[in-house]
Amino acid sequence: MDSQCAGSPIARARKNLAALEALAAAEERGSATATEIAAMEAYSGWGGAQKAFSEKAEGEWGEVRDRLRELLSDDEFASQRHTVLTAFYTPAPVIGAIYDALREAGIGQGDTPATILEPGCGTGNFMRLAPADLALDFHGIELDPISARIAQALCPEAHITAAGLEECRVSPASFDAAIGNVPYSGDIKIDGMPIHDYFIRKSVEAVRPGGLVAVLTSRYTLDKNSTATRRALAEQAELLGAVRLPAETFKRQAGTDPCTQARGAKRAAGSSKQDGTADGRRPAL
Repeated sequence: MDSQCAGSPIARARKNLAALEALAAAEERGSATATEIAAMEAYSGWGGAQKAFSEKAEGEWGEVRDRLRELLSDDEFASQRHTVLTAFYTPAPVIGAIYDALREAGIGQGDTPATILEPGCGTGNFMRLAPADLALDFHGIELDPISARIAQALCPEAHITAAGLEECRVSPASFDAAIGNVPYSGDIKIDGMPIHDYFIRKSVEAVRPGGLVAVLTSRYTLDKNSTATRRALAEQAELLGAVRLPAETFKRQAGTDPCTQARGAKRAAGSSKQDGTADGRRPAL
């Protein structure tokens, strides 16, 4: 996982190109070699690498842009350009803490694998770092088609859906837990709420009573003046705890200091709602 953060922005961009080349080769062959797996594991997305999509870029960044044009279709290039403000992946120690919470809750320790929802699963960092002592059946949702394809190539046993969460018909109260690093933005809203709050709400609805939701989110989930979202979540789940992460947690990869919190919530008994699906969209989990 450190390979995603190592190096300068241009070095990470070149690793991303190598990952895309490895993905194409693995998909054509139907399986990935060890070298291709290592290349795809180093894919860090384009957060903080806006220059790779600039038509004015010259030198090294111009070379990266031109190679991207060769590797991607016009639609894929456009979709990747739209991820530059949101595509940041999660450091391994933070992922480990999430799994500690699952272990403490007894999730994944039975004879039958626990069903785990990860909305916004990226390239599968959480899935790849799942502890061997936990039996987990992963269902990931990822809007970015490139990241979804890499996640599926690296986690062939997982169920990956390439779509936006709002497009998916997620059965209510059907998962033992929901985990992940939800996308956060004050500008992107779904159903009238910031995208990070929407992801948390849908995660809570998807988890069975007594199940666990353990996610990273923007500090504004708890800090904003409006209490509407917090009240709605409190009707469905019990907040077990929230930890504000150090500002530099994502700095090595993002080049910025997004302020982030880890939250844990337990789905309340008897809170299952029959209208918890996203209406009329295509994939169902």
